[in-house]
This record gives sequence, structure tokens and C-alpha cells, in this order.
Amino acid sequence: MVPFYDIYTYAKEGKMLLPWNLNANVLESKGPVQFAIRFYKIGTFVNDNGVAEKVLAYNLNTLPATSVVKEGMEVSKFENTSYLLTAT
Repeated sequence: MVPFYDIYTYAKEGKMLLPWNLNANVLESKGPVQFAIRFYKIGTFVNDNGVAEKVLAYNLNTLPATSVVKEGMEVSKFENTSYLLTAT
């Protein structure tokens, strides 16, 4: 679940800020981390022949976010726990 989003900071650029929690598996080893998020919905469209087809109703992609994990974590101690990572 996304705790909040910010549509005001970069409104002039047509962007919004969306925080995302990374799970402990991502933070297991130190080094660079890059990720992007996609939200989509599959819908149904009836074509001219009356045949229902699955279509992409909407598709929202984030820009890639990059950060660095400075120290790796012992993942077995933190299973099913998420950590907030600030991406730049």
C-alpha cells in the first residue's frame, strides 16, 4: 500500500512523487538498486465482429528510480518487513 503521493511538487513538469517500500530481499546486499513500477488493468473490449477481446484498459509506468544500499542486511532477521528507501 502506498502511504501517500504528492501531485504538487512537480505539477508543472506533469509528474507526481510516489514513494514505494522495498522489501528486505532488495536490501540484502549493498550496492546500486534500480526499479520502476507499473500499474495496469486488463479490460474487455467487444470488437466489430462481437468478439470479446482482452485489452490493456490503462497502463501507468513510473520513471526508473535509483538508489544505493550502503550496508547489506541479514535478511533472515527481517523477513516480511519493508523498509522505506528514498530514491533519487
